[in-house]
Amino acid sequence: MGTWEARYGRQGVDRLTLSDDGTFRQTYQDWIVEGYSYETPANEWWLERSDDGRVRLHLQGARYYLAGISMAEQDGMRPPGPWGTVPFSFYDPVAEDFLHMVGELVLNIRNDSADELVLLHMWTDSEGGFAIIGGNREEFRRVGSPDH
Repeated sequence: MGTWEARYGRQGVDRLTLSDDGTFRQTYQDWIVEGYSYETPANEWWLERSDDGRVRLHLQGARYYLAGISMAEQDGMRPPGPWGTVPFSFYDPVAEDFLHMVGELVLNIRNDSADELVLLHMWTDSEGGFAIIGGNREEFRRVGSPDH
């Protein structure tokens, strides 16, 4: 629960507010595109637990802003092309597998080296890697409790 924030360098800030009742809100403010912001209504979140101990957070109706506004507004779909409209395949670096996030945002829940919870983005391809500098763009960190 609480408020989680990801800062995408000079691009913008993405905020998730998770409530005890199983709902959340996402707000995104872009710092490059003047006047662009996005906010979900109160939507459902849930956890997916794997047999090997991995946990994913599913956020129904949330968008993937890490790769920019254009990708976020596709809601997990590729732009129409000769193959038609098909889901985009995101890469889960924890599971080392691909998944679709059509109409939802899926994040890995992990502990960092200080044993703090972080919510990690999926990648747009399997060739990614955690950057030593600027790697925090790929994670949401808690910035407030549900009371704040």
